[in-house]
Amino acid sequence: MWNKAFFAGACLCFLMATSCKSKKNMVANPESGKELAVENLEAQAFLQVLASNTSAWETLHLRADGVAVMSGSSQKFKVDIRMRRDSLIWVDLAEPNLGLKVARAIIYPDSVAYYSNLLKKADAGSFEKLNQILGAGLNFKMFQEALIGHVALQPVQNLQVQMAPTSQLLFGQPSKDFKGFQGKEVTIALELDGQTRRLVRQELIAGADRIAARYEQFTEVNGQYFPSVVNLQTNGRQNVIINLQFTDIQRNSEIKTPFNYPQNYEPLRF
Repeated sequence: MWNKAFFAGACLCFLMATSCKSKKNMVANPESGKELAVENLEAQAFLQVLASNTSAWETLHLRADGVAVMSGSSQKFKVDIRMRRDSLIWVDLAEPNLGLKVARAIIYPDSVAYYSNLLKKADAGSFEKLNQILGAGLNFKMFQEALIGHVALQPVQNLQVQMAPTSQLLFGQPSKDFKGFQGKEVTIALELDGQTRRLVRQELIAGADRIAARYEQFTEVNGQYFPSVVNLQTNGRQNVIINLQFTDIQRNSEIKTPFNYPQNYEPLRF
């Protein structure tokens, strides 16, 4: 049965938590005493490899089948995402079987608005509203990059590379200017696939609060590579898992982002 109340919550959490925690955490252990293999990339070389594999784009049109898990309940959905680089992210959510439109949102670097014609509810405000719910200091750029498998937050200090059986891990801390997670010390964990040299996991760790993303099955689109499977999760004020299987990825195509905010709807609260 289509649970409208549950899915409304998942809609907002989709907006908030798109750089989220995977089911299997990576935990930094600088004192493990493991000897680094000779073939390990140094930290800066590690970041340079990731930068060289960053996809170039001006617009993206993404369609996906998704599953949201929140408070022990799960809901399938279809999602249409349209992005203008560093400018806006437009999201349209629908029921998977009949295609019934459930909710629509538009996100700018400084604001966000969303509404549900199904629930006759809407809300709008600053981007900071999302961070207040999530409990983290994310920004539009981080949100955008995490969606497409790019590094959301760059580690710049206390860098350490470790070896795993089929990948390499980089742990570090962000610039002191980053004030996310209510001032808690943040560790960034990045995982680089040993064969493809692509980012397959990223995670922000601040005590018990974690947000991360995992990427699988990269697809070539006009000479650029994007993940076809994205696993998103957050642990903190909201515990949410979002799994996305992209069915269509269009790069640098013309996109339209219609958005008619209903002034007479009641506020959508969580």
